[in-house]
Amino acid sequence: MATSASARSRNLDISPAIAAVRAYSRDVKIACDELHDDPFDMNARAALLKLIVDDSPEADAAFTRALAENGAGTVGD
Repeated sequence: MATSASARSRNLDISPAIAAVRAYSRDVKIACDELHDDPFDMNARAALLKLIVDDSPEADAAFTRALAENGAGTVGD
């Protein structure tokens, strides 16, 4: 599937903070879907826990930076 020129240019304009937030959000959604498919899958449980415990602080910081970059204030305002 070809990517349009406008879609490519939009991707180039995304800041690293926004890209990190989108990647984290996507990973959490995938992990939740995996766990929803089989709530007893130990690998799915571990993947979601890793995201929440290990990756959330970095994602939260990226989210705060993304809000600041866009003049939206900070989380909790």
